[in-house]
Amino acid sequence: MIDNRRLLAVTGVLALAAALVGTHAWGGPGLEGKERLASTGSQKPEPAVDRRFDENAASRFAGQPVITYQTRGGETLFALQVQPKLTAGEQKPRDLLIVIDTSASQAGAVLRGAIASAEQLVSQLKAEDRVAIWTANVEMGKLTKGFQAPGEVKAAFKKLAEEFPAGAVNLKNGLAEAIAAFDRERERQRAIVYLGDGMSIAGPLDSQDRAKLCAEMVDKEIGFYPVPLGSQLDPINLHGLASGTGGVPVRVLGDFPAQVASKLLEGLAVPVLYPRVVKLDEAVAEAVPSQLPPLRADVPTLVVGKFKAGQKVESISYSVKGHLAGGKQASHEAKEVVPEPELEHSS
Repeated sequence: MIDNRRLLAVTGVLALAAALVGTHAWGGPGLEGKERLASTGSQKPEPAVDRRFDENAASRFAGQPVITYQTRGGETLFALQVQPKLTAGEQKPRDLLIVIDTSASQAGAVLRGAIASAEQLVSQLKAEDRVAIWTANVEMGKLTKGFQAPGEVKAAFKKLAEEFPAGAVNLKNGLAEAIAAFDRERERQRAIVYLGDGMSIAGPLDSQDRAKLCAEMVDKEIGFYPVPLGSQLDPINLHGLASGTGGVPVRVLGDFPAQVASKLLEGLAVPVLYPRVVKLDEAVAEAVPSQLPPLRADVPTLVVGKFKAGQKVESISYSVKGHLAGGKQASHEAKEVVPEPELEHSS
């Protein structure tokens, strides 16, 4: 078994690397031995809308998918970006559950922008798609009866226009309820689109709660796609739930009602690999956490760990086998050059 306490130092040393690259972050107990990968990461909020994250910003990973650091004790720690090369298949009809935060923190232009963004998204869906409109507060407000055709939810937006932002959100109960609303139909893509700040004051989420919700969404192949909006964001909930389910945050810049729909549709079109068997190079001694989240083709997932003592490692290889959403088998393998350790990777 992997001793996670021993590896706290690894994740601490390389935590900044995860923050810099902005990669996925989620994992849990499961695989043992070499059949495990890790992903860690963090993001910081920006008032009003989530503008700080620039996917094109330079990072220590620029031009190299692996970075390393050597401790005073001689151990070599590594951080590896895993990003499968996947080919998108035929687009399946979608079931989208759009959840709009109507708590007090969303007052004014924030809530109006969220509603306008949702309307833009629905207007661009196809006739065979289905959508449900909910509000997030102390309890979830169901503005549609189940999933309906895009042209049948106009009444829901009229109700949304009458919403007065107040109260606090309970994501712990609300997301569990949202997950239960989906069936397991293989021929449809499933996603929760959440517009809000990620705060769950009426039902706080801890790491175990997030892991449980992610596992339930992965089981039903539901991706979580948040649009961070508000004056104070909860990046752990927003990014943790997205990265743990194969979703991706839609970061807002400028005229966000017009941007959100196109960015969401782009994100939904990216293939996602659900790992079943993951194998790391023999040179790897340990890696955390023990379970790899769904892998997106457009966003790298960060793996951190350490190499076996006394070995000069020039390259690291790994392989992932699993399936795409819907059941089609898929795999990915790669071999990356391991650069010399650099002191700056320690902080």
